[in-house]
Amino acid sequence: MGASNAVSKYVSSLFGSNNYSDCTVVFYLESAVCPSDGVSEGTVEPGGGESVAQRQHLDTCLSTDGGAAGVTGSGEEGPVILGEPLPAHRLVLSGCSERFAAELERWHSGAVSPADVSTDGATSPSGAPPVYGGRPVLRVPLGSEAELPGALAAIRFAYTGEVAAASVREALEVHKQAAYLGVEGCGAACSSRIRTLLEADDLPGSGKPSQPLQEIFACSAMWPPAAEEPSFAAVLAFAKQRLVKHFGDTLGVLNDERLREQLVGLPAVALEALLESDDFGTDTESSVLLLLAEWMAVNHDRTTAATRERLCRLLPEVSLSVREPQCTFFLALMMPRTPDAAAGGGLSLESFAAYIHEGKMSGSLTLLPPNDDDGEDGFTFMTCS
Repeated sequence: MGASNAVSKYVSSLFGSNNYSDCTVVFYLESAVCPSDGVSEGTVEPGGGESVAQRQHLDTCLSTDGGAAGVTGSGEEGPVILGEPLPAHRLVLSGCSERFAAELERWHSGAVSPADVSTDGATSPSGAPPVYGGRPVLRVPLGSEAELPGALAAIRFAYTGEVAAASVREALEVHKQAAYLGVEGCGAACSSRIRTLLEADDLPGSGKPSQPLQEIFACSAMWPPAAEEPSFAAVLAFAKQRLVKHFGDTLGVLNDERLREQLVGLPAVALEALLESDDFGTDTESSVLLLLAEWMAVNHDRTTAATRERLCRLLPEVSLSVREPQCTFFLALMMPRTPDAAAGGGLSLESFAAYIHEGKMSGSLTLLPPNDDDGEDGFTFMTCS
C-alpha cells in the first residue's frame, strides 16, 4: 500500500512538469484552425471534433519555423493557440485517455520513432508528428477559451485522480472535456464532486436554495446524457429531492412571499422537477394551476412554446370551471400572444384543445381576434363554462 501511494504521489507530481516529459499537449481554437481556402471541408474522424484536413493544417502550422514559432500563430496564418503548451507524458496519457491513446497509436502506425523528432525544436521530418520544444505534439481542439480550464482539469485528473472544480458549473465543464478526451473514470468523479458540493452547501434554515443547488439547474444545458453517465442521474435525483425539500408544498409557496419570489426565479427545468415530484404537496389542484400561472407571469417571454406545453401537461387532473380566477389567469398566460403561435407566442389552440378533451379540464374556450383600438398585438381570450 505504501509503495502504491508513493507511485500515485509521484505520478501526480508530474502534471505540468518537464521532468521526463516526452510529448506536449497543445490546445487550440477549433473554429480558427482553417484559413479561408476551404481546408475545413475535410472528413471528421470518428470520435473526434476535428477533420483530417484540420489536423493536417494544424500539424503544418505547428511544424513551421521551428515548432515554437508555429505555435504562436495569430489565427491569420496559423491556428489560435489557447494557453500555454502543457508538458505531458505518453505513458500516463495513453493509459487514461482514449483520444490520446488513438493519436499516439497513429504515431506508431506511421513508423514515427523518437529519433525522428528533433531535440532543438526544429521542423520535424515528413510524416513525423509536429514538435514543440523538442517534443511531439498532442492536439486538443476547443470551442472557446472558456473551455481551457475544464480541459486542463480533465488532463490533471489523469495524473491525480482528483477533480479540480470549485463549483457545479466547473465540474460539468470538466466532465464535458473528459468525455471528449475519453478520460476513464473522470465522469463518475465529476458526479461525485457535484454531490459533495450539494451536500456541503446544504444549509437548513438559510432561507434560500444553496448556490450549488441553484447552479445545477441553471446549467441544465451542460448535463451529460444519462446513458453516457449513469452516475449523474443519481446526483440529479438527489438535487431534485433537495429542491422539493426546500419549497415543501404548493400552498406554502403561494402563502410565503419569499418562497414565491424564489420559485418564479427558477429555470423551467427546476419548476418541472417540482411539478413532477410526488413529494411536492398540494392542497387542491387549483393551487398548482395558480402556482404555474405565477411562474409564467414572470417567465413567459423566456420560454418556448414547447416548454410551456410540457409544463402544462405536468399539471394534475383538475375539475374547474374555466371562469375561476386561477383558470382564467392560467389561460391568459399560456395561450398565444401573437397570431402565429409557431413563432413562439405560446401554446397552440390545438394542443390546448387536446388538453381539455383528455378530461383534465372542463369548459370551453373562445378566441377573439385582436382589437386594433386597444394597441395590443395579441389575442383577447373569453372563457366560458
